[in-house]
Amino acid sequence: MTQATKHNSVRGSKLVRFLSEYEMSNVEVSHKNFAERLGLLVDLSDSVTLSESLRAIPKMIHKTPEGVAEAQCDDLVQEFLKQRSAVLKSILKSFDSNAVFIQFKLPIPKADTSIEDAINFDQYQRFYLLHQSELDFKTEKLRSLVRKVISEHSLNLAQLAELDKTLSKSMTIHTRKRFSVVPKLLKVRFDQLYSEHCETLEESICVDEPILWIHEKGWLTRFYSEMQQLLLAEFEARLQPIIGLVEAYNEDIEKKL
Repeated sequence: MTQATKHNSVRGSKLVRFLSEYEMSNVEVSHKNFAERLGLLVDLSDSVTLSESLRAIPKMIHKTPEGVAEAQCDDLVQEFLKQRSAVLKSILKSFDSNAVFIQFKLPIPKADTSIEDAINFDQYQRFYLLHQSELDFKTEKLRSLVRKVISEHSLNLAQLAELDKTLSKSMTIHTRKRFSVVPKLLKVRFDQLYSEHCETLEESICVDEPILWIHEKGWLTRFYSEMQQLLLAEFEARLQPIIGLVEAYNEDIEKKL
């Protein structure tokens, strides 16, 4: 399988590691009692739906549609890489001050921007939330596509796709709730960096201007870099279920070769 779809364990997730570096995360990673802990995240109505789905999966009948070939494996991997690359480029481009025709533009202070306006975190939070909304939409769309493709290949993969679909619906609210915490933690980091900047400013007795914050070693430049890395890490985390489906598809095909 291509290296691009080789995923880390949850313990090695870039998102968890990134937040942990700043003591922003108290996530405890353990595989002990996984089923019981997962059950706590599913409410009564979702558990009924999940239970009905699990009972129906063994009874599924599969018929491979005409025209479906094993060559689709390469097509699926290429499509995954294509869409992944498009999202990555979109994130990186949004942090490029010279980029044009971008969907989300990074708030950057100008020469006449006041300190009060520049430290208003709402603009940065809005920027991050827009990206999160786009990530949510794009990854769910890709996940649905991957489920459709693998479900046409074999009964086992059709069952896996159905299980993933049910789990995805059951976990949507919980997943969005967890990711919604990230911008709040990002504000903690923003305030921390600005506070450190103010302390340094008092020691050096320099004139403070927001335009200076975006110089190469400016505190806001550092914040931009960390926010970008956080977005990339979040995207990686959102891709994990999709990567699992693609790998299962690849393994199923290899067994038949």
